[in-house]
Amino acid sequence: MALDPVLMRSMSMKTGVIWGNPSEKGFERIGEDNTTLPCNNDELIECYQGTLKAAGIADEKTVPQEIAELMKDMLRDAPYIKGAWMNKFQGKNYLQYASPETQFNVYCDGVYISDNPLGPFVLAENNPYSFKPGVFFPGAGHCSTMKDQYGNLWHASTLRISVNHQFERRLGIWPAGIDCDGELFCNQRYEDWPIKIEQKKMDPWAEPEWYLLNYKKAMFASSFTKEHESENAIDENVRTWW
Repeated sequence: MALDPVLMRSMSMKTGVIWGNPSEKGFERIGEDNTTLPCNNDELIECYQGTLKAAGIADEKTVPQEIAELMKDMLRDAPYIKGAWMNKFQGKNYLQYASPETQFNVYCDGVYISDNPLGPFVLAENNPYSFKPGVFFPGAGHCSTMKDQYGNLWHASTLRISVNHQFERRLGIWPAGIDCDGELFCNQRYEDWPIKIEQKKMDPWAEPEWYLLNYKKAMFASSFTKEHESENAIDENVRTWW
């Protein structure tokens, strides 16, 4: 018997869903069609030139090609928000998504809130709610949020390496929750330090019981490769190694 990989129900069973037929048609919204189509070439050129003018740039040739391409990608209104995930907590629907640019340290997750799973959605005040641009293992985008059997919320996203490959990543998981204002949060203050996970309801803001002792200590090695000195082993940078 074939099972739906998400719902784990027989493929022959009728199941009410809100996302239609994503494998063939992408996202389908019930009700009024308020689709916004990407800019055509003429609209994009006009929008790009207007953006440069507003920024005080008279000659577009002075803009580096890679920056110009990036600006046009942002201005064309083509869909590239990714990592969509929705949870319902306390009667509210939290539509989460990842920003573009997996390969950068500022890769992060944002969230919209609605009373209805089909919207309209309002951008949450706490945004991006998953954001970790620095220290040992930066990046916190491409999300999912889950609840364990003890009622604790956990947020999982990808961490950036981007050394061997542009999209080289690993998975990270952090304590999460809903605050008194109904805002989804993710505690990433001590992400790189080990924390104790107990089989009970936990405080998502609890500080770790351990801390780093070896950061920037003196290191010696009998041999090393150029640009991979032994001190790289304790520099708290996932992109370097000894």
